[in-house]
Amino acid sequence: MDRVRSANDNVTLSRTDTGTTTRRSSAELLKPRLSLPRKAGRARSPGLQWHREYTEESCRRPRVLMIDYVRKESGGGGGAHTRKVLAEEIHDLAALEQVYVRGARNAGAGGGDDGGDGGDELLDLRLFHVQNWPEAAHFLSHKFRLREQDPLTGQAGFADWIAQKKPRRRAGKPLLMAKTWKLSSDPWRRVTKCAVGLDVMKRYRCLHLENPQAERQKPTRVTGLMGYDADEIPVLHSNVFAQRTSMYVQYSQPDLQTPGPELVAPYRSHDVSRYDNGNCIVIFDNSDSHSIYDTIIAARGEWESRWRRLPFYLRNVKQEHGDEGESMTAECMRTITQDFFKAVAENWDDLLDASWDHISILEDQIYEHPADESRAPSLWKNQAKWLVYEKIMYGHQDAVNDLRKYLVELDGDLSDEGQWLRESPADFTRLGNQIEEDLVKRTNNLSDLMYKSVGIRDSHESLRLGASMWRLSWITFIFLPLTFLVSFFGMNVDTFKGNPSIKWYFISAVPFMLFVLLLWYILKHLFAKSRQQPLQRGAYEALFTELQSRRPDLFTRQGPRDYIRPADRKSRWKWRLIQHWTAGDAVPRAAGSAAAEEEPVGQWNRLKRYLIQRWTAEINISAPPADIEATGPLISAALHQSVLPAVVAAVEPATPSLRSVMSVVPESRAAEQAQEHLELPEWNSGLLVEERTEGADGSWAQGDGDAVDAGGTGPENKNMS
Repeated sequence: MDRVRSANDNVTLSRTDTGTTTRRSSAELLKPRLSLPRKAGRARSPGLQWHREYTEESCRRPRVLMIDYVRKESGGGGGAHTRKVLAEEIHDLAALEQVYVRGARNAGAGGGDDGGDGGDELLDLRLFHVQNWPEAAHFLSHKFRLREQDPLTGQAGFADWIAQKKPRRRAGKPLLMAKTWKLSSDPWRRVTKCAVGLDVMKRYRCLHLENPQAERQKPTRVTGLMGYDADEIPVLHSNVFAQRTSMYVQYSQPDLQTPGPELVAPYRSHDVSRYDNGNCIVIFDNSDSHSIYDTIIAARGEWESRWRRLPFYLRNVKQEHGDEGESMTAECMRTITQDFFKAVAENWDDLLDASWDHISILEDQIYEHPADESRAPSLWKNQAKWLVYEKIMYGHQDAVNDLRKYLVELDGDLSDEGQWLRESPADFTRLGNQIEEDLVKRTNNLSDLMYKSVGIRDSHESLRLGASMWRLSWITFIFLPLTFLVSFFGMNVDTFKGNPSIKWYFISAVPFMLFVLLLWYILKHLFAKSRQQPLQRGAYEALFTELQSRRPDLFTRQGPRDYIRPADRKSRWKWRLIQHWTAGDAVPRAAGSAAAEEEPVGQWNRLKRYLIQRWTAEINISAPPADIEATGPLISAALHQSVLPAVVAAVEPATPSLRSVMSVVPESRAAEQAQEHLELPEWNSGLLVEERTEGADGSWAQGDGDAVDAGGTGPENKNMS
């Protein structure tokens, strides 16, 4: 097995036993994306024999693949025919020109005689795949009259598009676009035509992983993507470059009417034969590496192998609206145009797979240190990167939708509406959703996480700074009265002209300091009683919940209980301090967390919290007083004797019929409770039984009262309470 490695992207070309040259893309080296499953693989084309094997140098030469789909009618009649596909790889401009020198090339024209059966060969369709060859693109633009700017018969601007191998630049960056040229007809050449041009992003693996900055200076570079090397270390794995591809579709309509004399032909009648007026598809493809294996449709790849046997895959084409030749031609054109956009979609899949790895690496880095704001520039760059993805994806989706409308009218038969590019809208919609879900939303979530983490970190720093300022304020509060006394004794007045002793400073400083502290304490508690504290209970509810679970007889979730009577003097002293500490605005925070951000602010608050937790388990409470236990039965008896008869006396006059339909059977209930050794309460009414009788009309009679609806309780049911 012969292998040739291309230096541009480490592509390996392998020659199989059948002579097919396949390409192993560098995308196989990436890890598969796990968020969304890949589409099921389609059946690959069988191996085909090509003329020669490309080397490292020859694969960088420009190339044109020409495929002719020929139909040969049998001379014996009966509708028999033979199909033939002619493929030729052209690397010389003279050889390309010789294609048209060999003879006239018009659909439906006899191409010669086979010599065996006298049948005629008819050229149904011709396909050109031009790769990295501006001269060939210029020649074909002339043969298909693409350079004419006539709005009636030309495709204005399309020739300029294919002449520019690379996208335009704006502000030093590639400006990616997608454009379609609407359907137009040339009645003198009797053809209809339309075109599409796409700027795509092609991913290339870095040639030199030890020096990834070497390729950043290329003008077509769009961005770089992180990936894993052989040691599973994140590195700059791939570079994304802008490439340009386009497709021109032409359909021959011999029945197209020539305009009247009021329209002047843009060329003389004998000049029409200089152009290619048959059914044709031309694909102009360029790669940044100048390799024919790096274009959107790779040389000798799946799509070219499929096109070489396309008529044989479409044997079941129905013969509708004309002979089989026209139907087969339209079906081949539909398949080739569909394959063009499938190749673009596969390129998107490869790019999104690498981008998924890129954003996964960024996620791992941010999740390790979510409060590291140094990652913000990376997030901004990635958001701008995905914005470019979205813009070009929208352009591709619009190009697909526009071209579908133009291709339906290409052959003048509207019965095949929906058959052109049937799978492309779903493919590009899926790709757009992947960009939104896998890239845009994940980056936005990372941005939100980072900014929230930074905000939490800054809040903790603000709390620590506030605690430091609080301590500094206390130091200032202590030394401010002393500073006032120093200033007072330093005044140049006659009272201090005798220079009194320094002892008078300390004699006045101590009572003055005590006076200031007492005044502060009084004012603090006076204002604390008058103002509300809405955050106090919400901030320290966790502490009370913990204490309530440990000593439910002392605490509730709202704080200490009010009726607690400690048993000894030591417990009373501790309980009063706990009540005092938990009643003010300096309640300590919840315990049980070792995180620094959940610790209470200040050493004094930490000490109070520790003492509350320790003393809660040491406090002993006394039993309830005997007078409270003795008053329980008295209150119950008073309720039985006074409240219950009053309620019965109020209800009895309002319901006279109730006594007639209810049977009071206290004896049975008393007997049951006697067996259970239970004492029957005096206010128990016994067992109440209610009976209803079914009347002749189907209604229920309730005692001597009025009849009730038939939907009530049946004769076998009894309501008991």
